[in-house]
Amino acid sequence: MSSVGTSDTGVLSPMTQTAAQTGSRIAPAKARIGIILSSSNRVVEAQLRSFAPPELGIHVTRMRMSKNRTQSMPEQIDTIIHAAELVADAKVDVIVLQASSFAMEKGPDAETKVVEAIANATGIAALTSTQAMVQALKELALKRLILVSPSAKAMSDAESAYLRTLGFQVINAIGLDVESGKGLAMTPAAWLDVVKSVDRPEADGYFLSGSNTTIVEAIGLIERAGGKPAVTSTQATLWASVKRLMPKLGPVSFSPELGRLFGHL
Repeated sequence: MSSVGTSDTGVLSPMTQTAAQTGSRIAPAKARIGIILSSSNRVVEAQLRSFAPPELGIHVTRMRMSKNRTQSMPEQIDTIIHAAELVADAKVDVIVLQASSFAMEKGPDAETKVVEAIANATGIAALTSTQAMVQALKELALKRLILVSPSAKAMSDAESAYLRTLGFQVINAIGLDVESGKGLAMTPAAWLDVVKSVDRPEADGYFLSGSNTTIVEAIGLIERAGGKPAVTSTQATLWASVKRLMPKLGPVSFSPELGRLFGHL
């Protein structure tokens, strides 16, 4: 990851561009979100900073998600709480556990317990990226979903089960089983081809899983081609956080490439 204010390609974020153009100091954020991110994730920080308005501060801490799968539930919660307490030191307004695999494997009840544990330990409102996605699906009134996951079939099956537990129908699903490097190399056009291959006319929206990929960059293209809303992890995390923080942020604008969801703030 490059220095704060730039993406991995070296492109200045809107906040840094403004400061560079005016010769002024970077204005302090009006509101801040704290992200607990998998230690292996290479893109969420850059994506959030690229799409977020300059009024929103993005603060990230990391934890080893893969290691936690061998831990007991109390051990996992202890690890998550430690990460939450670290990012809470930045005086954030909301904490997001960006770990959809945890929610999909453990289920909604365990996910709720973790969110409550974070809030109790830090005194800060919390949610998971998966809860943000579910909130987005409900906001868009989506019920019948096409699921696209970069993970293997076992994980995409767990994702389908999670969604069905919450009352959604999964009309069709695909687990691509691509390594993170390949997922990061896929272009928006490649993601669109995948979605087209599994789309069904009776579906009313797309659930695009996986944050350690470029899929958030394909939302606009997919929505225009399919005529249906698309929800991704990184997009929903930003939307749900901003929606909570609107009283502090005030009027903000977003790229239309983030899709229909951002018309619901």
